Amino acid sequence: MHQKTRYNIRVAERKEVKVRVSRDHEHVEAFLLLLSDTAKRGAFVPQSFTYLRDMIRMLTERDMLRLRIA
Repeated sequence: MHQKTRYNIRVAERKEVKVRVSRDHEHVEAFLLLLSDTAKRGAFVPQSFTYLRDMIRMLTERDMLRLRIA
């Protein structure tokens, strides 16, 4: 991990940020909207929402992906 990542994790722990695992469809949609906003600011093109929804569903079913909500 990068030093800044470790630093941000420690800051979140000090501020008692709660993190939980979710499979809720609403949280997946919130993630996709956040990705869209990030892509606009970062000037990159993300994968299509259809592709990402399918990938998230398949990987979650196989316990290969966990969506974490903070």
